[in-house]
This record gives sequence, structure tokens and C-alpha cells, in this order.
Amino acid sequence: MFPDKIPPNEWKVFLQYDISESKLDPQSIPEWIPKNLVFGVQNLQFGMPELFTNLRLSEQSLWKNFMLSDDGEMHIPNHCKLTDFQKVLLTQALRPDRVYATISHCTNHLTDPSVMDLSQIFKESLCSEPILLITTSGNDPAIEIRELATILEIHDYSEIAMGEGQEDKAITAFQKASKKGHWLVLKICISLLHGWRFYVRAYRRNIMKILDYG
Repeated sequence: MFPDKIPPNEWKVFLQYDISESKLDPQSIPEWIPKNLVFGVQNLQFGMPELFTNLRLSEQSLWKNFMLSDDGEMHIPNHCKLTDFQKVLLTQALRPDRVYATISHCTNHLTDPSVMDLSQIFKESLCSEPILLITTSGNDPAIEIRELATILEIHDYSEIAMGEGQEDKAITAFQKASKKGHWLVLKICISLLHGWRFYVRAYRRNIMKILDYG
């Protein structure tokens, strides 16, 4: 998705694909960073070490406004020269409460919100890569997705509206879709996306194993 603007390694950081609890080293993170953010910060550190160094997180005073402001994404220190998506990654790590606002800003710059050609998105997609569609309240692309599935004669199609208690159902659907090539649409509220990246990573590991990519 947006390969000319967002490198693959940045998508991996967003999905927290290459980080695990066993890799955590809290001692390498500045003491002022809350413990509940260590995982996200180290995900950024491991996935984009050069960017992480340039953030200068050891200088706490530079980050006071970003951490304490209600609209922290608008107070990223001036020394940080980041793309819109890198701002998403930074906010994901240090201000997860502001991820929705930062993603909205990013998508407004990356896309034309009035146009979404699902057939073109499908042509550019890979079976080993999930497709992430970010929509505003009241806009549900499910109808267009179903219509595209009909045109392409995709008969094995299912949707799950994510919420409490849907985890096992979603994982089972992941496994079935990975093995048999089904289309699976997960409808996830942006406030739940942080936790559900775990299942996206599980999906990717599962399908890559099936395709014998490693």
C-alpha cells in the first residue's frame, strides 16, 4: 500500500511485526518514558534505528509539549523531520491515545478521500498482505467490497464486526481464509486497532508459512 510513499519496513513497524516480548530491553529506553509504552517505543527502536536515534528521546525537555498536550500530534519537536506516516509511528509509540487523529491527518495527505477504486486496490494487492481501509464514521465500504467479490466470482466471503468476544471467531476465520484463499473482512473500530495488530501479525505469520515463504 503506497509503496512509493511508505517503505515496507515502516508497515512492519506499524503492525509491530518484528518485535516480541523476548526482545524487550527496558534499560535502553529513557527512564522518563512510562513502562506501558516500552513495547511500542522499542518496536520503533528495532524497526527504524536511525529514525529512533534522530528523535533524541534522551532529551526529555524536547518532548514535554508532545507528551502533555491534548493534541500531542501537533507538538512534535521541530528537530524531528518526519513523513506523515512516520508521525503515525511516533504517535503510536508515545501517544497511542492520539493515533486516530494522526492517522486521519496522514490519510488525508496520502489519498483523495472522495475516490476509492477497490478494483485497482485489488490489482495492486498480494495474497500475503492484508489490505487496510481506513474510513470515517458513516462510511462503510463493505457494500463495494461485496460487489467486487461478486464481479470476481469470489464465493467464499465473510465479514466479522470486531468487538468483545469475537477473538476466537476471528482467529478461526483467519486460519480458514489463509488456507483456502477466502476473502475475510474485519470491521475494527480505530480505538481497538492497537490491540488487534496482534491478530494481523498472527495472520501474516500464518499465511507466510502456508505459502512457504519462511
